[in-house]
Amino acid sequence: MFQPHPAFAKDAQGNYVYHHMKPGELGERRTPMAFEQTGTRELVAEDLSTPSSATPPPASPRSLACSLEYVLGLKEYGDLIKKEDAKLREGTDPASQDKPFLDFRRWPLAGATAPEKHLLRIRIHGKYLQWKYWMQMTLLSPVPWEADAFYAQPGLAERGITLDQWPVGTGPFMVTEFVKDRRIVMMRNPNYRGEPYPCEGRSRPTRPWGCWTTAANPHLSLMASWPRWARSHPSATSFATGFDTEVFERTDMGKAYHGRGR
Repeated sequence: MFQPHPAFAKDAQGNYVYHHMKPGELGERRTPMAFEQTGTRELVAEDLSTPSSATPPPASPRSLACSLEYVLGLKEYGDLIKKEDAKLREGTDPASQDKPFLDFRRWPLAGATAPEKHLLRIRIHGKYLQWKYWMQMTLLSPVPWEADAFYAQPGLAERGITLDQWPVGTGPFMVTEFVKDRRIVMMRNPNYRGEPYPCEGRSRPTRPWGCWTTAANPHLSLMASWPRWARSHPSATSFATGFDTEVFERTDMGKAYHGRGR
């Protein structure tokens, strides 16, 4: 199940509550957490077979995009999407943060189909043994079309309510606070399916952190890497992502690094 999010909220008639907001209805909201109603739904194969706004364009020179071109019809699909996107943006301000909703469901991808609710079928050119590893990349994570439609509404990007800052997924944690360049807080996703620690594996004389003692335990634990100076820092009790705070704030030690040209 996807995390609770206003993109999935429906009224008694089954209509989406926040997909067609009128000017002024956003109010003072600056995060998805400020919306009164939320909803969820099951992750299905169609979420994986349909590209999204988070997928890089196939024409990108990056190595990942080159690997994605192994999928049947993806290169041509990228050209089609560019043309359709240009049509939607025709007459709009290029500098505007608001982007029109590009509903990828309108254009099926030949190389990715969902013949059944929980069956995903991907066709590639020839043999590509690395594909199973690409499927595990976060960039190929499913993005529900409801999230694309929600975040494409006018006014949200200006408030920082965007998909890259407030992702929507099915994982064990979800973003509940985002302050750019300063603070990211993640909490447990109440809809997470649960994934116990494996009970089987290659035996070793010793196991770090007593991992075998947690076998079949459905609860996950965060293991953060903190520098020595930060262990008594006030932010250590409130920063919940596990990132080293050197990434977000400068310290006296950081000045020394800069002095040495690092």
